Amino acid sequence: MRRIVTGFDAAGRATIQSDGVPTLVYTLPGNGPTVYEIWNTRQMPTALRNGSRICVLDFLPEGRDRVSSDQASVRTHLSCMSIARETASGGQPGQALPFAGESIDYCIVLLGEMTLIREDAETVVRAGDIVVQRDTRHAWVNRSGRLCRVAFILVDGAVDEELAGQPD
Repeated sequence: MRRIVTGFDAAGRATIQSDGVPTLVYTLPGNGPTVYEIWNTRQMPTALRNGSRICVLDFLPEGRDRVSSDQASVRTHLSCMSIARETASGGQPGQALPFAGESIDYCIVLLGEMTLIREDAETVVRAGDIVVQRDTRHAWVNRSGRLCRVAFILVDGAVDEELAGQPD
């Protein structure tokens, strides 16, 4: 199992802070299941303005995607899903449009593979990989040539300036 956690570097740019097996793995006693703790919030209950959302998205391969190169359409799509607080402007037709939302997003690749695009790098995520997306500017693109299915669990939050440089 692979867990990818996004965050911010010292300059405030989106980065991958952790990429590997979850840091907390244990087996419950008495032939219990093995627990892979993907992420936890350190304060409960969490104040939620917009609540949470769980959705599964099917991403068609690049070039055949339904939400395509028209950046106005992409902005409308993200707005309808209530997930984007910030989207990039400009860019070339057909280019993935980076966005960020004040949320923590758990992205579980169920089928296929996707490319997670950040400001200065890309990471390929495959079936079974889990991305913990922490309010960083990013975009998704399916360059695999096959359908990719991703489950997203989005939990409303607020930007924490102390995230910069903290891995988990």
